[in-house]
Amino acid sequence: MNHWVKTVFEDLTWGNKNVSEQLRSDIMRIVEIFECSDVHHFRTEDLENMANELYEADNVTELSNSMWKITTTLAFQNFAIFVLKQGPGMAFNPKICTSCNAKWVARYVDQGYQYVDPVMTKASENDGCFLYSDLPVGSPVVETFWQDADHHRIGRNGVCFCIARRDGSKIGVSFSTQDTANKVQEIFYANSYDMNFIAQIAADVFCYAATDTLLSDDTLTEAELRFLYVLSTSPNPQDAIKVTSSFGSNTSLQASIRAKLGVETVYQAVARAAARGWFDQLPFTEGDIMKSFPTLQRLEVGQDFLECSAAENDAVKSQ
Repeated sequence: MNHWVKTVFEDLTWGNKNVSEQLRSDIMRIVEIFECSDVHHFRTEDLENMANELYEADNVTELSNSMWKITTTLAFQNFAIFVLKQGPGMAFNPKICTSCNAKWVARYVDQGYQYVDPVMTKASENDGCFLYSDLPVGSPVVETFWQDADHHRIGRNGVCFCIARRDGSKIGVSFSTQDTANKVQEIFYANSYDMNFIAQIAADVFCYAATDTLLSDDTLTEAELRFLYVLSTSPNPQDAIKVTSSFGSNTSLQASIRAKLGVETVYQAVARAAARGWFDQLPFTEGDIMKSFPTLQRLEVGQDFLECSAAENDAVKSQ
């Protein structure tokens, strides 16, 4: 992806016969200086300030609010930050942070769309970034997914950044809109350099704000894995280990886990499972997804995004 400085100069000089070869050479030298700099130079001061705010976020709520400002500034409608792979010894809670409306989140979970979503599939298999318009033509199941997304006012055009981290985790950061693919391409052409840098920051902050210790094993049932996941991420393990109707009989569940993993306690089971990444296969629950925060509550299904965008932007600016 081009540095935005190069993009600007290309737009100014493309097809301009009055530009001398010396001036072109000077321009490319300026571009080279920017591209080789260790300092990231944003295209606008507003975007730089928002990126700084994003970098300073201490929790998922602050991350969400910062990403929402950036998303609307870039003329997108929604963002999502999601776990593609958990590194050894890591567990994420939540696994997804998104501005998508609550009805779509519930629908996504209920239909198991994480296994159908073509953005999730391509992001899992690739590094770097891609435009939604570059996705292969999907099966009828995938097209049904997109139609359902359209019904919930979730755009089928956008861009996704796939970020493989040195800790072994892999994070996806996407921006989507109901606008046309051509419009997304225009935005990406002008802002890809800054968007990639922002995606890197968002992934770093998300990993800091949403991770804890890990667990898992392929010999365990989904209920057993879920129990260990809750136990490992709970701020009070003694409360988490109490009988919970969601997991059936607590005693029999723990006995099954201990027997399968060959340990004496469920805490040893958590330790034994910590280096294996099978929680990546757990279906998402609504609890895994950060729901719309206060500034987005009016963006629910049934309300035109454009009707409230001006009011939302005024509210964001006043924060």
